[in-house]
Amino acid sequence: MKRPFFLIVMIALFLLGLDLVRNIWFGKGEAPSDSYTALLTFQPRTAKDAQSNAYLFLLGFSASPSADPLRVGHDIWLEVESDRGHRLFDYGKESRLELQVPDETREILQAKGTAGALNQLRALADPAKNLLTPHTLLIDRYRQWLTLPFDDWGDGHPGTPRLADLYAAHRLYLAEAWSQDTSTALDRLGKDLAAWRSVLANAKTLELKIVAATVVDEDAALVSDALNLPDFDVGWLPRLDPLVRPLTTAERSLRHPIQNEFVIALALFEHPLTSATAQSQSESDAQEHWVATLAGMNANAFQMVEQPIPANLLSHSPMQRQRTLNIYAAFCEATIKAADQPNSPFPKLPDMARSTHFRFLDHFVNPIDNFFASGPEPDWEPFADRLLRTDARLKLAALHARLHRPARDQAITSRVVQAGPSFYDPFSGLPMLWSAASGKLYSVGENRADDSGDEQRDISIAILPVLPPTR
Repeated sequence: MKRPFFLIVMIALFLLGLDLVRNIWFGKGEAPSDSYTALLTFQPRTAKDAQSNAYLFLLGFSASPSADPLRVGHDIWLEVESDRGHRLFDYGKESRLELQVPDETREILQAKGTAGALNQLRALADPAKNLLTPHTLLIDRYRQWLTLPFDDWGDGHPGTPRLADLYAAHRLYLAEAWSQDTSTALDRLGKDLAAWRSVLANAKTLELKIVAATVVDEDAALVSDALNLPDFDVGWLPRLDPLVRPLTTAERSLRHPIQNEFVIALALFEHPLTSATAQSQSESDAQEHWVATLAGMNANAFQMVEQPIPANLLSHSPMQRQRTLNIYAAFCEATIKAADQPNSPFPKLPDMARSTHFRFLDHFVNPIDNFFASGPEPDWEPFADRLLRTDARLKLAALHARLHRPARDQAITSRVVQAGPSFYDPFSGLPMLWSAASGKLYSVGENRADDSGDEQRDISIAILPVLPPTR
């Protein structure tokens, strides 16, 4: 009796195995989730005319003197748009980088932190250094770039466009103004802040979001330095108020960059990157590392969020494919929500995969969590913190401006509290801190610890004694 029973069991297991294989490889699988569908729904483009988009202008910013940056930028964009998700920006063609700023000059122009931001700019305008004259055309182009509406058309493109020359021109543009008078410099700073805040609010790509956050941070530091000038006129305050307001929801959100990374990962999941030339890849990687360095982040920060959806053969089966995509989409949506709520814990991709199992056998026949656990964990928290850093800097500058107004009979700590929750420290949710000993107003920064306004750990601004001594 044992042998027939054994055969029956074996036949049953064999049929069960066939059924599992059929379900895994030939089944219909899950339907697309709401998160998956939402991530594939793009925000409509606001700039319909390619001849008036600041994004295209920045792509062609370094083109030859005789070329139209908008036309060159549009050509570069059309090339990558023809192979969305795979092709990188090609700056190797003739005349596209004719006006690029030399590496040694870019190194001189790059801000060395936010301490002494104004003195750094004034040093750049020193005639002995002769930095302004050789780049007059780039400064003029930057002035034109500031007047154009910005619409990020880089969504779906995996490469990093060349941003270093635009940033160098930004520094030269401001340095030129601070070599003149304070009123002119503040007008120019206002135009710069307004333009970059528009980029920050509308950026769909992560690199542009972080460059914009960094420039706004640096500009806000300049506002604080200007407020400490002996010749600062309180009549200039109305110009500064709209510039240093806290970040809006759109400016602080990572929704569009995370959505864009999902779309690129989906393209790589379907078809691995094959069309990138060695030159294009090298240029893209160099710009990515430059952005990370500029923002004060780890050099590989962008690589940590470029994880493609698992390419494991099983994850491509009809039964597993959509489940794999739904898991990654759920992770992206959870990450967006965490980034939108300061100091919230960020989700873990393997945990998100395991949470989708509803049946005991799922762990064995649908081991998707094993695919996700085998690769690096996407780390979005440093980018959320970088945006909070910019928000903190803007709030500090706004509070600094408020301290120039009447009611000087009150202690600084009281006035900071009375400004209200809109000006609280985004890293702690509490009022900004004041150190009478060092004369600094500060945020606790990324480590969420009070380091007495230390510039290496906290985000601080100096408040010169334009006010009576505090109680």
